[in-house]
Amino acid sequence: PIMCTFLLKSAKEAEDKIKKALDKGEVLPTEARFDSNCITPGTDFMARLQEQLKYFVHNKLSTDKLWHNVKVYLSGHETPGEGEHKIMEFIRSENSKPSHDPNTRHCLYGLDADLIMLGLTSHEPHFSLLREEVRFGGKKSQKRITAPEETTFHLLHLSLMREYIDYEFSWLKNFEKYMEKLSEFDREHFNEVFVDLKWFESKVGNKYLNESAGLAAEKESAGKKFNKKKDASLGLSALTSPDKETEHKEVAEDDDEEEEDDLFETEFRQYKRTYYMTKMAVDVVSDEFLAQQAKCYVEGIQWILHYYYHGVQSWSWYYPYHYAPFLSDIRNISDLKLTFELGEPFMPFQQLLAVLPAASMGLLPECYRHLMTSENSPIIEYYPVDFKTDLNGKQQEWEAVVLIPFIDEVHPFTASFFFFNLFRKSHRWI
Repeated sequence: PIMCTFLLKSAKEAEDKIKKALDKGEVLPTEARFDSNCITPGTDFMARLQEQLKYFVHNKLSTDKLWHNVKVYLSGHETPGEGEHKIMEFIRSENSKPSHDPNTRHCLYGLDADLIMLGLTSHEPHFSLLREEVRFGGKKSQKRITAPEETTFHLLHLSLMREYIDYEFSWLKNFEKYMEKLSEFDREHFNEVFVDLKWFESKVGNKYLNESAGLAAEKESAGKKFNKKKDASLGLSALTSPDKETEHKEVAEDDDEEEEDDLFETEFRQYKRTYYMTKMAVDVVSDEFLAQQAKCYVEGIQWILHYYYHGVQSWSWYYPYHYAPFLSDIRNISDLKLTFELGEPFMPFQQLLAVLPAASMGLLPECYRHLMTSENSPIIEYYPVDFKTDLNGKQQEWEAVVLIPFIDEVHPFTASFFFFNLFRKSHRWI
């Protein structure tokens, strides 16, 4: 439903490098540069790679004695789905067979973190990950290790890791309680910046707050303070202890602490309100808005759990926001009723149109390229030349949120593809 941000950034970085080279007066190579976005299902590169893999497997089975008793299952780019999830689907399929050996050992190679989660959710007793050592921050002059015999490998036993996780989190049996516990990080993070915010406010004024929302927060805070002062005055008048000065001091300190707590809560709510207003462009952060945010977020978690445990539950579902809500706003979710429609995956060229940026249009058949560049294209809005990115608290550019529109797969995306196919069939020259 949204163009692959990794592919978009890859194309943008390549353009920036070319521009910098030209600005420096460097001579660019005459041959076409290698577009790494070609490593995407549906491209000519992947089709040729598939044929080479078939040849390699057939050759090894025919000539290498070590391969003679090996069964090889090759699932290529023409089969929808991520590679690791297709592997998990194969494991689930094998487990359902009556002849399956429950002590079968699995070893999965790869550095992606989701491989750890997939292995854990399989609940297989013997599941390991083979991971190569990755060193960060090395010098440019340092030799890059590429040969397998020079690489340090680690074997991660997920069965042992599962025991550690169970020992650490076994007391959290309820998902909503788990989310409540995680939401404490929201307050801890805000508490770290709260003192700094107050210092800046004392110097430049309360600039980080939205004015209208800030006034509402101030009224709310003022009302609470008035009520607390009223309660405190009633409490003081009822004192009969002879040491009234000490008691007065204790009550005043308690009152100050409560007012400070109220101020923190008010500022915390306003901090979150400002986040939603600026990041999600809403004028009013209502209870209905927060309930919708919570529902979408939990729906996303449910989709992922289905995906990891059972496979794809919906090909068309997507998370409809660029940003997530605060964990402390995910409340009252135990009674949510969540359903998914399975739908169908995109066809190969539809998939490429959905994930590739216009800069990589050369990876598509020529007859589709105008859909990415023509002003009259019904889907031109999905291929912006310039786009904004938001680091959103991160440090590295590759961690930034890419602010591009979500794809409406029903209209006009699929519709344009349908009419184009009709047009192609009626014109022999295409």
